Amino acid sequence: MNPAISIVIPTHNRAGLVITTIESVLAQSFTDHAILVVDDGSTDDTRDVLKPLVDAGKIQYHFQVNQGRSAARNKGLASAWGTYVMFLDSDDILVPNALDLLFNYAQADPTAGLIAGTRLLINAAGEIQPETEIINWTSMSVGKKFTVEMIDGLCFTPSAYIVKRSLAQSLSGFDKNFEPAEDYDFFVKCCQSAKIIALKETVVKMLRHDGNTDEGDLRRASLRIGQKNLENLSDLNGAHAPDVLNLIKAKWHIRIGNDHYSLAQNFYAFRNYLSAIIACPKVLLADGAGRLMRQMAASLIPAHLRGRRSRG
Repeated sequence: MNPAISIVIPTHNRAGLVITTIESVLAQSFTDHAILVVDDGSTDDTRDVLKPLVDAGKIQYHFQVNQGRSAARNKGLASAWGTYVMFLDSDDILVPNALDLLFNYAQADPTAGLIAGTRLLINAAGEIQPETEIINWTSMSVGKKFTVEMIDGLCFTPSAYIVKRSLAQSLSGFDKNFEPAEDYDFFVKCCQSAKIIALKETVVKMLRHDGNTDEGDLRRASLRIGQKNLENLSDLNGAHAPDVLNLIKAKWHIRIGNDHYSLAQNFYAFRNYLSAIIACPKVLLADGAGRLMRQMAASLIPAHLRGRRSRG
């Protein structure tokens, strides 16, 4: 009998962390799931550490030559079964009722393609750390279909949601060309294709450690995603009214501007903020407009004077 949720755990040289991740799944109050670990060419003792769990039938283990986490997730997706899939990173920890919570909302609204909860950042001691992303909860009411004009406020880690397996497969999974922000690209595609349910309950704890992805690399990948979506705006003709399309364009320019700003690329940041206003002047009246004006003003200050080091 197929499980309701397949949990895909990609991992690479995290023998000391992946066990804790798996244990958090095995401890779930919701038990109708299967665990698929995709080992992306680990050279440590990951295989040996996981062997007892494989022998006990608690997990499935797949090994591949190192190809990156997109390929590992996609291999897991191809091997998954059941209605929903979760892509759980091998350094994340599910809270005990995470799957129960997400699946109950999924059952309440079968038309939703993706159901997401929130995350907590923790350090090695389990202490809560400051959130690093701004999530626009005001635009994320339960049961609302997201539209891409909200995209500057969207941030969900794959470990915090379940997605219909059919939807993930129809979108061809994760695109390695956008690593290490391939998860953001995947979520954007989900927003454009399906109804999303966003919850305020915490479902996952994310460990902050030296092996986390570099923020500069994330921002550079995010820039490529933003540029791709700007270039593909014509694909949305007919799906939205012209004024909505202009708002979508403006929101992408803001997102790109924020990425440039974080990379201390002030000129390009200011240019994109200005392009946003030109594309849709009403962004100045929208929520967060004050933040946009502050960012524009800050981008006129040389990067070295605001204590940021260029990583571009």
